[in-house]
Amino acid sequence: MRRVAVLFIRAAFLLAAASHVAGAQSNNSAPPAPFNWKDALRQKPEWYAGDEAVRVADNLLLYQRDAGGWYKNIDMAAALNGRQKAALVKQKQEDDSTIDNGATYTQLEFLARVYTARRLERHREAFLKGVDYLLKAQYSNGGWPQYYPRLTGYYKHITYNDGAMIGVMILLRDIARHVARDFPPNVIVRATGEEVLFNNASDYMAINELTSFSSTFVIIGAIHALLFMSLKAGILSLIPNVVPILLLYGFMGLVGIPLNTSTAMIATVAIGIAQRTSSGFWNARRPAMPIMRSTEPTTSDRTVHPGLVCRMGSRVLRVCVP
Repeated sequence: MRRVAVLFIRAAFLLAAASHVAGAQSNNSAPPAPFNWKDALRQKPEWYAGDEAVRVADNLLLYQRDAGGWYKNIDMAAALNGRQKAALVKQKQEDDSTIDNGATYTQLEFLARVYTARRLERHREAFLKGVDYLLKAQYSNGGWPQYYPRLTGYYKHITYNDGAMIGVMILLRDIARHVARDFPPNVIVRATGEEVLFNNASDYMAINELTSFSSTFVIIGAIHALLFMSLKAGILSLIPNVVPILLLYGFMGLVGIPLNTSTAMIATVAIGIAQRTSSGFWNARRPAMPIMRSTEPTTSDRTVHPGLVCRMGSRVLRVCVP
């Protein structure tokens, strides 16, 4: 069943990508000036049929690892000389392929657009290799590690920040949407395993967010209790961290912003801001509050302690153990 899904996704996405380059009529237009890789998916549809797009796509083939993915934070649109190309060929066996910072799924969408416009087989093969990489890297619970196959340290964790896992899910979601739109109306097409994939990933994200938030509040309360030598102080310190989140979610409901696994992560920012402010407040008020130590707060108290609580509490929300 998984093999059938792989074969279908391969064909479906390549056909679906035609919508991105509709209107491209000629390959003879003069190529535009070189651009930065961050603008790779911001070009007009007809641009992907030009020679400059092919040049960049060929660059992606050099940067692609043997595993099928790409590394991050590189301007892959920059022109390469012979020495640079030879060096990239030698690096193909590196195991640093990642989905962090937009890597891999951005390259795949770019290749799909260029292939649909120019139909060069080498771009198709690279795209299919990248899709295989994403399917191999996926955990059974629906998530993806930040790096694959380098599953060491935090690289093996499912990461929500920087759009890592969300970017892959959007790519696969777009496959189903484009297939439904581009196939003839009398043909019913459905990506095998689509519901299982998205349900598993969404369920895992929801459970993990709940666990992460709970762990964050426990860590914040425990550290405050230790710093102020008072259990009551640790409990009271949670109040100014909870209220901003409740107000934020209430405002989102008022203006009609849906609460889902993506928008719920806004609470991470709210916790960070609230924790920094509340830690400074409790430190300043500590001498006047009987439930706390009566010692005068030092400069270290006002800087190191809030930073420690904020760092340790927010760290739980950064990565998720599969």
